[in-house]
Amino acid sequence: MDEIVIYTMRGCRNCSRMKELLSRTGLQYTEKKKDVDFTNESLQKIYPQLQGYPVMSIGGDFIGGIVEAVKFFVDNGLVTSKKWVRN
Repeated sequence: MDEIVIYTMRGCRNCSRMKELLSRTGLQYTEKKKDVDFTNESLQKIYPQLQGYPVMSIGGDFIGGIVEAVKFFVDNGLVTSKKWVRN
């Protein structure tokens, strides 16, 4: 798989969820942090569709936020959409 990059910001609950999702898939990723590795303006130039954080890209292609990332992983068989149920 191409390089996965997530763009996060401090104090972002969904950013933590995105990192947890990626950890569960076992895929390697690079995290870039707002105001350390990029600014809103610089990221907006690359991904004009940016609306908030987190943002995930794969191979430089914009995937989107947490909802779009989950959909991408389910559609590509990297995670299951079935919920775990206790007996």
